[in-house]
Parts: sequence; C-alpha cells; structure tokens
Amino acid sequence: MVIYTFFKSATEKFKVIPHPEVIRLINNEDAVVIDLRTLDEFQRGHIINSINLLPSDIKNANLGKIEQHKENH
Repeated sequence: MVIYTFFKSATEKFKVIPHPEVIRLINNEDAVVIDLRTLDEFQRGHIINSINLLPSDIKNANLGKIEQHKENH
C-alpha cells in the first residue's frame, strides 16, 4: 500500500507500508486510502471511505478529491 504524506508537496513523498500498519492507521489515525485503479474497477468494489485517483492525477498534482475529503472530515 502507498500512503501520501500531506506535509510535503504533492509529488514529493510516498511511503510503502506493510498491511498491518495500514490497518492500524485506518482504524486509529484516520488515514485515507487512495485507490489508484480505474474508475470502473473502483465502482465494482472498494474499501469504504477510500478515494479514487488515477496515477496521472497524483503526477499532475490534481488532488482536489483529497482536499475535499480533508474539508469534509
């Protein structure tokens, strides 16, 4: 899994973390899961409260969905 660190610029820092740590972050730290699959794949099934972004969105710093999620939670 990949977690984006919001305290850095949009494309500067990504971190690969083990699954147990992902579960801990989601359950205890209000982490947000970003699903990088296509919209069609995402709509067929995804983790509750995850956000769907394309890799190109991240590359182009098009992170409006993340900002909206931060404002709503």
